[in-house]
Amino acid sequence: MPPKAPGAKWILILGVTGFAAGFIGPLVFVPEANQGPLVGIFISGPAGFMLGLVLWGASALIKLPARIQWRLLYTVASIGVLVTLVCVQPQPALLGYVYDAEVQSCSSPPATEESVIDDWNERIEKYDYAKPRAGWQDDMHRMLRDAPGVVVSVRLLRKNPILENRKPWNRGRQFASGWMTQAEETIFYDADGSCDEYHVGDKFRGFQKHDYEERIHAPGNWPPSVLIDVLGASLKLPVPQRWSGL
Repeated sequence: MPPKAPGAKWILILGVTGFAAGFIGPLVFVPEANQGPLVGIFISGPAGFMLGLVLWGASALIKLPARIQWRLLYTVASIGVLVTLVCVQPQPALLGYVYDAEVQSCSSPPATEESVIDDWNERIEKYDYAKPRAGWQDDMHRMLRDAPGVVVSVRLLRKNPILENRKPWNRGRQFASGWMTQAEETIFYDADGSCDEYHVGDKFRGFQKHDYEERIHAPGNWPPSVLIDVLGASLKLPVPQRWSGL
């Protein structure tokens, strides 16, 4: 008995496979992207539905044999799934930057005590919807007075982002994306440093770790209770050996 033409199954199969690939694919390949499954809901699912409708009409119009229609349907569904899965692959992750910087100023953490506390008081007044934790001022005074090392304000001259691929076929491969000219001021904390090492106008190269996710604090821990976050600084790190030749 010859097979029946797919008919409305064009819409059903292409719509369902498009939705499934766009919904499940991001959950598997980019689990940290909580909006990833929306690809299936708003893009690949509706696209599969519309494509199924068009191909159903075209197949009926030119009177394709049922067997050929089924082969074409399975082929299109497979290609659609593969294309969707390729499109939802994660972008390279930013690991940090190799940078060239010029020293603007250097001071010990205790010397920054007044300005740091004033800055946090301004933030708390501005963001009055977040209740500060009890005793935060005393904690900051004590932390800054006891902290070793130096706080170095710098002007970044250029950056070279270091990225890591995350697709299944190149996962783990790191690469430098190229130097970018900067005009940005920032602060580094060197726990083992001394201001004798940092004179105004001196230039140096270092590595700035991409640590934005590390600065997400629990609601009960605001203002923060970690020195690097209190200062609003990044750790001064040496350039990894792999990237020393940049």
